[in-house]
Amino acid sequence: MSPTLLTQFQTTIDGLYFPSETDYPFEVVLWQGEDAPTVDELLEQTEHAQDSPVKTIELREFFSSALQAQDWHGEEEQATVQRFHNLVELIEQTLSEVKIYQVGTIEIDVYIVGFDEQSSNWIILTTKMVET
Repeated sequence: MSPTLLTQFQTTIDGLYFPSETDYPFEVVLWQGEDAPTVDELLEQTEHAQDSPVKTIELREFFSSALQAQDWHGEEEQATVQRFHNLVELIEQTLSEVKIYQVGTIEIDVYIVGFDEQSSNWIILTTKMVET
């Protein structure tokens, strides 16, 4: 990943929390491999059991609730919605082959995997969500 793109992602996610029953921050990691991680590799590298439930989801579907402005939103909530729009746009504009994996049930680890063609590196944005 180019330092500029890494900085862009770090700046975009700084202080941004994915909204679920418990809000979690995002992190950016570099995948060490020429190809996209397989589900098995992702589970192994993230120390999940190989039989962990894994769901894939589309980018905009995953972020749909975070991208939705509400009538009751104040300035802070509106700014957060805009930050999520900025994050999705950054992912769409800079990464290809984007896949989102949700691992587990109730307390779910989320891995947004994409390829940075400029540096020929795979990057992963990670967060957690809670669904009961």
